[in-house]
Amino acid sequence: SAGRATQGDRSADKAFFDRAFERYPPSKFLSMVKSHGIKFHEKKLGQLFCDESAQQIIEMLRAECLSAGVEVRTNSLVQRVARAEEGSALRVCYQRLVPKTKSNASATAGDVHDQEEEALDAESVIVASGGLSFAKTCGSTDLAQRIGDAFSLEVRGIRPGLVPLLTPKHATWLRELTGVSLEVATLLGGARFVENVLF
Repeated sequence: SAGRATQGDRSADKAFFDRAFERYPPSKFLSMVKSHGIKFHEKKLGQLFCDESAQQIIEMLRAECLSAGVEVRTNSLVQRVARAEEGSALRVCYQRLVPKTKSNASATAGDVHDQEEEALDAESVIVASGGLSFAKTCGSTDLAQRIGDAFSLEVRGIRPGLVPLLTPKHATWLRELTGVSLEVATLLGGARFVENVLF
């Protein structure tokens, strides 16, 4: 939902993502799914679903990461990305969320966590934080925009993502349609498809 461009920045090159997708087309992903013995079926508009559970895809990706020697760090909240003072080019600063100890009488299972500051140095960093969203929706944040600002990248056209229809604040009657879906035909630039719209 936002564009950013500076001279020499790879993101400014329109062909950058095209080259990336050409190197890893959908057929390669499907081959990997089949190699793990995951059965799937196709629904309308080419949507693919696992016959059993989407959890199979997560387990497949975990297995692939393990075989490639990838280290996965969970329960970690990225705070910022900065230039490293020496050695590696970049430093990712994050907080590791650690459950409170049982010695804390006010803590229970799943209670608030203590936070420990940690850092990870890297030659390059890929930011995949999702686009901006309205409060209390998709869970994505403005992390990518903040990192862009920190590196003096031009950030433009910022607006919430996944918002196909905006209505005036006084149109409160639309709230009564929450949960209602109906089949509609959508036309844009000569393309047409029929799909359900969920309010």
